[in-house]
Amino acid sequence: VYNTSGSIEISGWDRGEIEVTGTVGDDIEEFVFERSGKVTTIKVNVPKRISGHRDVSSNLVIRVPQASSLDVGTVSADIDVEGVRGEQELQAVSGDSTKKLFDSDLCANTVSGDIDVVAEGEGEARLETVSGDITARGLSGEVNAEAVSGDIDVRGGAFDEVRAETVN
Repeated sequence: VYNTSGSIEISGWDRGEIEVTGTVGDDIEEFVFERSGKVTTIKVNVPKRISGHRDVSSNLVIRVPQASSLDVGTVSADIDVEGVRGEQELQAVSGDSTKKLFDSDLCANTVSGDIDVVAEGEGEARLETVSGDITARGLSGEVNAEAVSGDIDVRGGAFDEVRAETVN
C-alpha cells in the first residue's frame, strides 16, 4: 500500500477479500488496485511535478484478511493498523504510525512522526524514528527501538531482549 498524502487505515477481518473505501484527491494521476498472484497492490499515484495547491491528499480505509502481511509506505500520511496478524513493514516520511499488533513481526520507521504500538502476543519489533517519540506496550520477544530526537517508552511485555537508543 502506498499513499503520498492523507491517511491509511487498515483493519483485519475474517473474510478472504480486500475492500478499499475512502476518498482520493481531485488532482491524483491514478489509483491502482491490482492483484498479481498472492500480492495485492494499492497505490495512489500523484503527478510527478506538483505545483501550486494541488489536491493530492487521499484517505484510504482498507480491510484485509487477518493473516495478511503488509508493506505500507507514505510520504505525508498517517498509518493506522488494527487486527492484522501477519508480518508488517510500515514506513512514513512525515506521519504517525499507530499499530495494534498480534503475534507478528513489525518494522515501523518514520522520519518525522510518532510510533505507537499496542501488542498482544509475541513477535520481533524494530521501531525507528528520526524526529518523533516511540511508545510500545505489551511487546514480547525481541525489541529494538531507536530515536534520533525523541523519547522511547517500552513497557509491559515478556521480553527476550530490548535495545533502546536515543540520541537527543
